[in-house]
Amino acid sequence: MVKVRVLGPFRVEVDGRAVGTGGRLARMVLVQLLLARGTVVPTERIVERLWPTGAPSSAQASLHAYVARLRRVLEPGRPPRTPPRLLVSAPYGYALHLEQDAVDAWLFERRVAAASAPESPAGAAAEGLAAALDAWGGQPYAEFSDEPWTAGERTRLEEVHRTARERLAAARLARGQAAQALADAGALTREQPLHEEGWRLLALALWARDRQGDALAALRRARHILDEELGVEPGPALLELEQALLHQRLDVLRRATGMQAPAPAALPAPALPAVRGTAPATVLTADRLLGRDEELARLAAAADRALAGRAQVVVVSGEAGIGKSSLLEAAVGQLPGQGWLVGALPRDRRRPTRPRLVRHAAGPGAHRAARPVRRRARSPPGSGRRRRLRAAGRQSGRTLPPAQGAARLAP
Repeated sequence: MVKVRVLGPFRVEVDGRAVGTGGRLARMVLVQLLLARGTVVPTERIVERLWPTGAPSSAQASLHAYVARLRRVLEPGRPPRTPPRLLVSAPYGYALHLEQDAVDAWLFERRVAAASAPESPAGAAAEGLAAALDAWGGQPYAEFSDEPWTAGERTRLEEVHRTARERLAAARLARGQAAQALADAGALTREQPLHEEGWRLLALALWARDRQGDALAALRRARHILDEELGVEPGPALLELEQALLHQRLDVLRRATGMQAPAPAALPAPALPAVRGTAPATVLTADRLLGRDEELARLAAAADRALAGRAQVVVVSGEAGIGKSSLLEAAVGQLPGQGWLVGALPRDRRRPTRPRLVRHAAGPGAHRAARPVRRRARSPPGSGRRRRLRAAGRQSGRTLPPAQGAARLAP
């Protein structure tokens, strides 16, 4: 298997062993064929590049000798008079057929393209780009950097390398590795200060490290360098980032870094009334009230449903003087002793006075001392006075049948 290294020192390996390709002119023939990537290179072009100031009369014979040597090096086991498989002849020229992974520069480009795919997650992209960059051996075609026909490919590969470094910094930012992204972006701005993407990444990495002032200072440095060196203003990307930093546009900054907005904190679940379990049921006795045992039992049942987490609203209504107040006072007078918070709504909200009811600790089993609260004045007879007993939870309602000729309870 043939491997050719063009990143850094030029090197050819066959079956894992480095081999010599001859002098500089023979290597120049091989490099021209590598740059063509499998397409035919005309013989006249090869000769012109080997002898740019004028080809000698023996140029064709020398070229044939270089090609023959390269064939022996690349295919050492090929039998005599057998057609070559790698360095082949074509009408008016030659072509080199190698595997896609045979040249380190070609492999580097494939790795960068795979890691930069839009569907690639930030973690996979960062790992793939880091692996590709670790395999970068140095300046492309460094031995032939003085040859003008290598300039285009050398510039293109350097651009791919720079783009890979920028994408690695962006992927690390999106992955939350702001410290590593900061180091990557800082190196980019030092080596290539006229490339705005490096400054953008540097400012974003500084912001992600909670260094907003340094991020703005980096953008000011970029503006100064571009003005001094090129006489131009920063591009739209840097201007938008500067405005986002100045005005704390977190949506723009998170989108630029690829960071996700923090999830909203979960609200605590509302506390429900404690369930009594095996505790005794609410007991309301009639005492001196006559004919109210059924109504008091219904009020006690509503209290028990509230304790089970089902909110209850019970309305006691009826004609004036029928005994509504006495019924409720008998009920609320017994609830505090069983751990209830008891209060009262005014009979007439327009005329507040001071009823003698009590507040108590909420929930069963909370027995704190009661204290007086404000009472509101009694309404005139016939005004349709009402009292309400409230407990936490959902509304449950059934109309309670009144005692004979007396008050009615309605949910």
